Amino acid sequence: MFSDYVPPEPLKEALSQAAIAAADIDPAARRITVAVHSESYIPQRLLEQAALDICGIYGLQKLEITATHPAEELQKVEPAELMQLFVRQNSMTRGSLAGAEWKWEGENLTIRLLANGKAAIEECIPSVQTTLRERFGTPVTIRVEAGENLEGQALFDAMEKMRSEIMADMPAVSAAPKKKEAAAVSTEAFFGKPVKGTPIPMKDVELNMGSVLIEGRVFAVDHKELKKRNAWVISFDITDNTGSVRVKRFLENNEAKPILDNAV
Repeated sequence: MFSDYVPPEPLKEALSQAAIAAADIDPAARRITVAVHSESYIPQRLLEQAALDICGIYGLQKLEITATHPAEELQKVEPAELMQLFVRQNSMTRGSLAGAEWKWEGENLTIRLLANGKAAIEECIPSVQTTLRERFGTPVTIRVEAGENLEGQALFDAMEKMRSEIMADMPAVSAAPKKKEAAAVSTEAFFGKPVKGTPIPMKDVELNMGSVLIEGRVFAVDHKELKKRNAWVISFDITDNTGSVRVKRFLENNEAKPILDNAV
């Protein structure tokens, strides 16, 4: 359906055995909704990244890809994807679900929280169960267990402890190399305009955050030329040592030239 799109290896194998079940195309709005069926579980994060890449190549306003799978693939759903199903219903559940344990027994899912927040999560369960039933064709039971019923100062202290433990596990960055890198970085922009603001750590970047500012070092480049369209798909990986992000964008040949000329 999208012949110019070449999926990355993790997605290429999964899509090779998937079949398009339905497609809804709105040419005027340049919006497409595609439903596929795959015998093997495809993480939603890969489908969302593929949708972004395809939108860039074909100039679409929006592409939504959903996948259905056999019931036996249910337990392979990534915890981050399960968490996102709750967050989409209530963004306040993100903090309560941080660090939670997700345990499957057949089609029954138990969520063990580190602290409280059980009530807000339970309100989202019917919607999450419906989504999982639609994707995997089987009813799902979800139960929430709260680690501690903390409130007020006790809750604040618990969250601070969790934050401190996460920060302690992050790799330390020495001051000396950091100064050396800062001195070597040029302030001249060879593509776009210089931006101002405070960058966020890449480990915190999520697909539903909209526009964000990140800063880091390019460590891999993989551009693809579309000769028939006189254009390029610009691709590169960037890291700030807390995480990494792959950047992809469709550009006409003259737009891509500054990036190609400065490719590492």
